[in-house]
Amino acid sequence: MPHTKKTKVPAASNSGTTNSTSTRSRQRKRHSAEASPNASDSEEPLQNGSPQIPGNVARKLIVFSIALLIVPILAYFITLKISGQTTPAAVTAAVTANLVLAGYVYAAWIEEDTGSIDDQPKRKAD
Repeated sequence: MPHTKKTKVPAASNSGTTNSTSTRSRQRKRHSAEASPNASDSEEPLQNGSPQIPGNVARKLIVFSIALLIVPILAYFITLKISGQTTPAAVTAAVTANLVLAGYVYAAWIEEDTGSIDDQPKRKAD
């Protein structure tokens, strides 16, 4: 039976982790203090540190999600009733699903962005 040598790995120290955590905490506080004056109250972070989702963004997501569910199914059955064949109906459903998705991307693209990446301060490499 071959003998394998076991070595004990020393436990990692928490001192580096604590220092890193406190540095991140200070950076978050400084970043929130330097927030742009254009930021609305709805974009303030929650108590757990995660940002709130503005109401108009959530509303837009819900509307497009419902449209993505309903519009292709309606297009499928309408095309099926008109043509009587499933292949054109399936193609129509796929095309309408892509159109709804493209509409969501376009709506998100033209939406005014109050907290873009360019507005955030640059981080120095540690």
